[in-house]
Amino acid sequence: MTNRNFLLLMATLILLGLGLRFIDLTDAPLDFSPTRQLRAAIITRGIYYLNLPEATQAERETAVALRESIVDFEPPIFETLVAATWRVTGITELWVARIYAILFWGVAAAALAAAARRLATPGAALVSLAYMLFLPFAVIASRSFQPEPLMVMFLCLAIWAALGWAEEKTWKYALLAGLFGGLAALVKLFAAYMVAGLMVAVVWQALGLRAAFKNRQVWAMAALMLLPNLLAYFVGRGDAAGNYFQAWFVALAGMLLTPEFYIRWALWLGELVGLAFVFLGLFGLVLARGAGRAALLGLWLGYGLYGLSVPHQTITHDYYHLQLVPVIALSLAPLAAAVLPHLANQPRFWRAAAVGLALVAVALPGWLARSQMLSVDHRKDPEYWIQVGAHLPPEAKVIALTQQYGYPLSYYGWRQVRLWPVTGELALAEARGVDTRSFAEQWAQYTEGMDVFLVTTNNQLERQPELRDHLYANYEILLHQEGALTIFDLRKPLIP
Repeated sequence: MTNRNFLLLMATLILLGLGLRFIDLTDAPLDFSPTRQLRAAIITRGIYYLNLPEATQAERETAVALRESIVDFEPPIFETLVAATWRVTGITELWVARIYAILFWGVAAAALAAAARRLATPGAALVSLAYMLFLPFAVIASRSFQPEPLMVMFLCLAIWAALGWAEEKTWKYALLAGLFGGLAALVKLFAAYMVAGLMVAVVWQALGLRAAFKNRQVWAMAALMLLPNLLAYFVGRGDAAGNYFQAWFVALAGMLLTPEFYIRWALWLGELVGLAFVFLGLFGLVLARGAGRAALLGLWLGYGLYGLSVPHQTITHDYYHLQLVPVIALSLAPLAAAVLPHLANQPRFWRAAAVGLALVAVALPGWLARSQMLSVDHRKDPEYWIQVGAHLPPEAKVIALTQQYGYPLSYYGWRQVRLWPVTGELALAEARGVDTRSFAEQWAQYTEGMDVFLVTTNNQLERQPELRDHLYANYEILLHQEGALTIFDLRKPLIP
């Protein structure tokens, strides 16, 4: 395959993959990880309203208060970009963020194809690209308003630059690898596992450990990757980092000793990326050579350590595995390079059959992703949350048993509420051994100073019978809409 044909086919696949993602563009961002997407939306709106001259004082104060109620896990880079775009264009729609996420994935795909081309043949690189673009999980997740699409873009650019440095040892690639690797971790710190695995393995393979310590390019790469992240995540935030480590690893590390954890991890990967592709990718790692094998080994080891470091999220949060998609895609290239020459030597009929199968292998996952995007319409959901906000007494302090940490109500209904924990949060607290209080003690703490109790999820209320019985037996119902919401007036107990 000539270089021109490779570039033409690569561009065609990228355009088809991005076009697929524009389907149902303007639907509300509740199709994938709504908690994370609406969290980003609230942060964006707060940034936007902070210096908006035409906003009223009440709007500005409310938007900023809702934004400040959210703890920053990472620098709000994506959110700031979207807020600036709102300001420049005057279009304050969340699908603006979706367009950015799609474009990020397009750049990631192009960088991955270029990296795969360094590992294998042009045809094999196209196999990697097709997996990256048409895997249904990747199609859905890469449209989401959260840090992951931007992080994956910088990770893929770092892989491309690291492989370029391994081949050429130039300052250009050294600086690009350090810059892109540092930005990937800056967008989301968990990328550091895979960036570190990639760079350590590539440098070790290219120079050896002793020579690496004497190489100025290596030190420059390390500085670019480490310094921005040390400043952003640890300087002045040491307590937050320590608390996060204690809450999400130390308190839950016992999960790593149970077979259930690894079974659920494997089942999760089977659902998201295809367990067969995980093993095919590992076979590709075995077949790779030189810097390619080192890069893949570092990426796979980085992913494994990352999964072990956040055991709860590993088996419960799908978007935590999005960065595995380019790793599998890149790992398929050496395997495809070994198989494709055998197909080229087949008779014409079987070559045509192979081309037909390749087209089906691209079209079918794309169609499944399209069907998934169109299967649920969330356009009416914002109006529901607007109405919930309107039904709440204007000055009342609200505690709520509600969905997605109350973010839909905060964003669409412009109301901040105190949260009563859902059953998943209660189970997580029990697993950590941090909450052994009785219901009466929990009730007293959570409802102190509150005026009304809002319920928007009857399913959760039925799963907490003590709470359900207590509310119905002791408080007047201010408003009830069957299947929609119930508001209990804590100021008016049935028995004074």
